[in-house]
Amino acid sequence: MPAEHHSDMSRDTVSLTYQELADRLGIDMQSARRRALRSKWAKVPGNDGRARVLVPLTVLPAAGATNATPPPVVSPTVAATNPPTVDAVAVTSESLSHLLSQVAGMGELLERLGRLEAEAETLRKEAAANRTRAERAEAELLEQRSRADLAVGEVDGIKLGLEHMHEVLAQARREAAETGAKAEQAAKDANERLARLHSRGVWARLRNRP
Repeated sequence: MPAEHHSDMSRDTVSLTYQELADRLGIDMQSARRRALRSKWAKVPGNDGRARVLVPLTVLPAAGATNATPPPVVSPTVAATNPPTVDAVAVTSESLSHLLSQVAGMGELLERLGRLEAEAETLRKEAAANRTRAERAEAELLEQRSRADLAVGEVDGIKLGLEHMHEVLAQARREAAETGAKAEQAAKDANERLARLHSRGVWARLRNRP
């Protein structure tokens, strides 16, 4: 770049940091950074190590547009006779647009939060219903278990009764067998005595006795 052109650019611009630019334009530092990138203003390193941009004086407020002093406070009368410049309106519109986008984002977040709260309430109701069904099922299970215990007790009683009946039947069979054996032995003894009597002729005499 020619030296004379650089000199002209230095006279028509002012070196500002992004924060100083934001303060001069009345916007936040991110908006000031985007404004500098969009306008393609030259970026130069400062003596303090911070990045600085060469801002045209035409985009800064007309009064007090220096790096040392802040913009003067304009009285209502002066403001009425000096309407805001196009650049100032553009900056205000950009700030308003940014604010509206943030508000819209907050609206979406609130809407999403409402949906999440509704879903959480539905899940809470479902959990309560499931808990009620589980408690009912547990009560029915306890009742069935109690009935099963009673049935088991009855079955055990029947088993004991059957075992006792089997023992009584076995005892009766043993006694019947013993009685049968005794009867057979008695019949055998009687037959033997009769046979002895026949052999001695006693039975014939007894039968012919008047």
